[in-house]
Amino acid sequence: MATQRSLKKAETAEGQNPFVALEKYDPTKYNILCPPAAVQARLGFGYVLSVEEVTVSSDYAEKEVYKVGSRPKGNSWEDEVTFYGTTLNRLANAAGISYATRRIDDRRDPQYVEFQAMGTLKKADGTHLIATRTKGFDLREIEQEVIEQQTKKVRYLIKKGEIKPQHEAFQIKSRVKAEMQQKRKHRVALCETGAILRVFRALIGMKSSYPISALNKPFVLPRIDFRPDSNDPDVKRMLIEQGFRSEQEVFGPSARSLPAGDTRTDELPEDDAEPVEDAEVIDNSVNEVGAEEVPQEMSADEKASHHLADLKALDGAEQIAMISKLRDEKGLGKIKKDLLKMSREERIDVILQLEKLPVNAPKKHVDLGELFEGGAGQ
Repeated sequence: MATQRSLKKAETAEGQNPFVALEKYDPTKYNILCPPAAVQARLGFGYVLSVEEVTVSSDYAEKEVYKVGSRPKGNSWEDEVTFYGTTLNRLANAAGISYATRRIDDRRDPQYVEFQAMGTLKKADGTHLIATRTKGFDLREIEQEVIEQQTKKVRYLIKKGEIKPQHEAFQIKSRVKAEMQQKRKHRVALCETGAILRVFRALIGMKSSYPISALNKPFVLPRIDFRPDSNDPDVKRMLIEQGFRSEQEVFGPSARSLPAGDTRTDELPEDDAEPVEDAEVIDNSVNEVGAEEVPQEMSADEKASHHLADLKALDGAEQIAMISKLRDEKGLGKIKKDLLKMSREERIDVILQLEKLPVNAPKKHVDLGELFEGGAGQ
């Protein structure tokens, strides 16, 4: 059974290089995955580094990896494996990667699939690495690759005497057929995984596949988190204010905030406190006419304010994924502009405009006409 555990919560001092903590891990005993652009970075205020170890099972029955090929190893062959989606999620959580995917082919060719993946990773100074990669999956090209691979493997086994020469053509044909059946069946998932792996390679140097023996070594991943010193009075006040702001976003402006410099909290009475004498008991369960009271419905302005707060809480990958989903729902064409270069506010404006459009209705807003090609109304 796969396990994941924290090996070290290394709280390196601000301004120092936190990735020196990885020097204690021997590359011959660990698979070390580290963002290359962040190796020389220095920790920003309030950021700490933790190192986590993730072990991945080589037992196919565990459904953590699957075979994608094989390679010669000595006098035999060794399986090449890659990761199932659940395993990728565990590795992403350990490294602090957020990612989203979308299918970008027109789905007219059943032999071809293409996915785009975008991922973000927090660096030591609090800024983000962003990577966007695509993966095409053409069954015609893949079949030719499979034929070449199986031909080499069968001929190698003939030399070893494990297959008779007269059975060469049959062995190649049957092996290719079995492998291609699996690839056709899972072509969408394989393509999506390939796009994700390309993003992971750009962010943390992960390979697209590993020899199965490499899984005997745990994966070691550094992660950057914002964890300021809560004992600092200024930091404590900032965290409390942030908590009240979050409360206001959920419950409205009635949620109070503390005055500057005040970090007090209200004290609740103990359970055994003396009851207030002659306290009037008010039953609000029934109104004057005997009907049950119901909560007042939010006004349109309040709903819009809450919705805007929800959109602002989305990260870049979630905003782009939402735009892609709305584009598909509204029957719009391919996105022409680079959404990664747009600001968060610009992406929110696009989302709000898309939400107002009826399904397959003509686009009237010039910004949307410049953003999407084809689609309804063009």
